[in-house]
Amino acid sequence: MAKPVVLVVGGGFAGLETAKVLARSGRTQVLLVDLANFALFSPMLPEVATGDIETRHILVPHRDILPAQSTRQGRVIHIDHERRLAQVETAVMPRIDEIAYDHVVFTPGGTTNFFGVPGADRFAFTFKTIGDAILLRNRLLSLLERASVEPSAEGRERLCRVVIVGAGFSGVELAASLADFFHHAAKKQYPELKHYLRIAVVEMMNEVTPMLPDTLRRAVRQRLLSGGVDLRLGVKVNAVTADEVVLGGETVLPTLTTVWTAGVRPADDLKRWHLPLDQRGRVIVDASLRVEGVPCAWAAGDAAAIPSPEGLAPPTAQHAVREGKLLARNILAVLEGRPPQPFTYRTKGQLVSLGHRSGVGIVMGILVRGFPAWWLWRTYYLMQLPTWLRRVRVALDWTIDLFFQKDVVELPMGSERREA
Repeated sequence: MAKPVVLVVGGGFAGLETAKVLARSGRTQVLLVDLANFALFSPMLPEVATGDIETRHILVPHRDILPAQSTRQGRVIHIDHERRLAQVETAVMPRIDEIAYDHVVFTPGGTTNFFGVPGADRFAFTFKTIGDAILLRNRLLSLLERASVEPSAEGRERLCRVVIVGAGFSGVELAASLADFFHHAAKKQYPELKHYLRIAVVEMMNEVTPMLPDTLRRAVRQRLLSGGVDLRLGVKVNAVTADEVVLGGETVLPTLTTVWTAGVRPADDLKRWHLPLDQRGRVIVDASLRVEGVPCAWAAGDAAAIPSPEGLAPPTAQHAVREGKLLARNILAVLEGRPPQPFTYRTKGQLVSLGHRSGVGIVMGILVRGFPAWWLWRTYYLMQLPTWLRRVRVALDWTIDLFFQKDVVELPMGSERREA
């Protein structure tokens, strides 16, 4: 008899983990559909943007992880839940196939939430994909070259200031990486810009990394300030334009580079798949990750509102990986006539890299900071990278970075500007 077909829509942390567990079980036929043909290890994006890690080393082809016939580069454009049929549009050619499935898993991830701030979606850089990291790197280096020949101090200030909106983990780690990058660039390649290179972090809440304990929040704040980062806490962004960020109280920060890391919302494609959504646009699921009211449909990751003992499960990578593992086991359980299990994972720890061999975190209830936290961050995420090939390559990148100066070369890929 033919194996049951499981269609996995989205290749992020949750979707890839689901597909891996199901494929290794040998009891199902898996098809992972994603617009990219690779998995992105997003925690290391800041280090790609600043040249600490070579771009390809945090990208893992789906075909290196899953069986050759278990991936499809494309997107699901229509789902018929009653007939269990999906229309899949292939990305590399104008072709639409109809795929019959026994179970479907929705893990499309999320996209940047601009919260309706005027101009943000048009002028701000996002920071979620490998393209975002390369685009930001090219933008910064292009502006540094322009600033090196700019005669006016006002012009140099505008060219050399980066404004990061959002002081969560992503915003803080990016700010710390850029501060290190600017420090090295000013020391060797652009000494004439030393007094103009500035990073500002704008956060509507009154604290950085609000999910950390107060002691660690203070340590994060102090580390950023000592690195020259301009913290604007408890401040709302009213508008973003091509050459400035308008803050509450009519304060204006002149800049040509605004990076938006302030929020995530579920993928827009969820609306086309006729799924029950909550007020924030997430798929409504029960504790076992089954989509409510839709037979043989499951959801996890950023796109799902998952009940847990601590409330809704947070949209973090470590939760998404555990959700993917449980979801796969639950599908196998249902196929064998056993009841699915509820999602009960509790956070084991949180780590933040703050650049310059420093970090903070909480691991198994123990607070760590400084070099030990930085070492734990690198060790943990290195071991989470799929395949030993990628782990070795990233470890070599880090080793080289210890002994040699950072590269300041662009990676040409088209326009480096959001708007001219």
